[in-house]
Order: sequence, then structure tokens, then C-alpha cells
Amino acid sequence: MEISAFVEFFGPPLYDRSVERDWEEFENLVGIQMPSDYKEFVSAYGPCCINDTLLIFHPAAPRDGSLNLFEEVGNVVDQYRFLRAVQSYEKPYPIYPEPGGCIPVARTTGGNQVFLKPPSGEAPTWSLVVEMGEWVDFPSDFTYFLYRATVGDLYVPFMVDLDVSFEAVGRLGD
Repeated sequence: MEISAFVEFFGPPLYDRSVERDWEEFENLVGIQMPSDYKEFVSAYGPCCINDTLLIFHPAAPRDGSLNLFEEVGNVVDQYRFLRAVQSYEKPYPIYPEPGGCIPVARTTGGNQVFLKPPSGEAPTWSLVVEMGEWVDFPSDFTYFLYRATVGDLYVPFMVDLDVSFEAVGRLGD
């Protein structure tokens, strides 16, 4: 889905950034190229909050709690390690840095995690996995999921809101 589809809801993109520059360090860390639609959206709109609920992270946000993607990945990895050690928590999908692990890219203000699930033998394209009490795999790309959830064509409990809202959160470094 083109970024222009979001202008009606979120206004024009806030940034005209180099997608390659924004994502090079992160992709080197995780060892996989993230999906282009996701990178283009995040590089255009930056770290943000949608519908006062969904926080979307950016790798170039300052590493001081300003919706930095590196910090979010580290926090989620620590969280699931803790849950597994303390509660013998079993998750239905591997989480980065496990091989083929899902990469956390957003979360709700209520703590629900949104992951991008890398392609695999049984699923040759990226998809979204949302942990919201139960784990739900949405077989679509990031922008299509976000658009459908925003316009109400896809029921996602944390995105239900009659008034679509967008708020830039924090800033981006160089």
C-alpha cells in the first residue's frame, strides 16, 4: 500500500528521509531486510501514536525512551526471557533473536505487542503477529494491516476508534 493512502487520515508525511540510511544499522543488527512498505511508512511518519493507542517505533529516534526501535526490541527480548524463566511461558512464535524470530515493531499503550513475522518455508511473505491476550497472525503486510485497521475494515480491538488520530511522538536524530 502506498504511503499516499495515509495522507487522508494522518496528514502528509512528516519526514523526507533516506530509507536506506534509517534502516541500515537496524537491519545489520537483526540480520534481515525489513519489508519495504513498513520501512517507508516509518521513515515517512517517524515515531508516532495512532488512535491514542498504537505506538510505532523508529530506529533513528533518540535512545532515551523516545520510541526508539532498538530499545523496544531489547525490552521485548528481555520481557519474554523473563516470562519464560519465571512463569515457564510458552509463546507460539519465536521472537528475535531466535532463528526466524518475529521482530517487535509497535505496541499498544496497554502493552499488546505487534511483531513483523519474517518469511519462512510455510509462509513466504512477511506478516503481522499481534499478541493481545492471544496471538493472532494477520497474513498481510504492515501498511495494508494498518490501513484496514484504521478505516475499520479489520477488527483489531486496540484500534477501534471512531475518530482516527495521529500524533508524532519524539523526534528523529540525524
